[in-house]
Amino acid sequence: LEQIEKYTIPKENRGQCAIINITVFQNKKYNRNSESDTQEAERAFKSLRLRTTIAEKKAATCDDVKEYLEGVRNEITDKDSMFAACIMSHGRRGEIMVSDMNCMKIQDIIDMFRDNNCEKLKGKPRLFFIQACQVETSHSQEKGMPLYWDYDIKLPSNFLVSFAVAPGFVAYRQIGDGDPTSQYSLYIKALVKVFTNRGGHDVDIRELNAKVASEVAAEEIKFKGEDVKQMPCVISSLTKSLHL
Repeated sequence: LEQIEKYTIPKENRGQCAIINITVFQNKKYNRNSESDTQEAERAFKSLRLRTTIAEKKAATCDDVKEYLEGVRNEITDKDSMFAACIMSHGRRGEIMVSDMNCMKIQDIIDMFRDNNCEKLKGKPRLFFIQACQVETSHSQEKGMPLYWDYDIKLPSNFLVSFAVAPGFVAYRQIGDGDPTSQYSLYIKALVKVFTNRGGHDVDIRELNAKVASEVAAEEIKFKGEDVKQMPCVISSLTKSLHL
């Protein structure tokens, strides 16, 4: 086989990375003290030499998320070689939960960065990292309806979406050291470890994602007194090799 072509990615100032962490909800039992995830995500993506921007609103509606991402999209330039977004919240299959307890389709977020909506990224890689449960919706849990292996997402070319967990399952958090009210996600922890320990070398995104999955899968997790496991998954329509 011929060697696969690579995306042209410069050493510095590679592009924008948008970070969203929704932590405040109308139903307060869903509130999350996970500010450390925001800081760690920023550290991870800065290590990839991306310009990071963090959404200010911790209590965000669908309109807030859309407005923020539109603002980030407007800052993308022709010189940008790629785009990334890291979104953290509660969720269910193919959706993230927003603060008013409604859900926003991940597909709608992806579509904002399609070629026809963001021409400056045409032919360039667009990466999305989703830290959220992907449990079944109430509709898909009807009696007799089987689980299925899908995120209900259709990708145009040159996209990659990394999920903290396989479709139909829960993304776990752990209690932070020294602060019983603070939580961190296993997935973000693994992203930081893998992205910031590349030894100064650019590594193919497929290898990075495999290492993240390995780190999370190796975690020993207790949930309601039982031993459980978490397995990140990736869907990709990248057409070239991507080294970061």
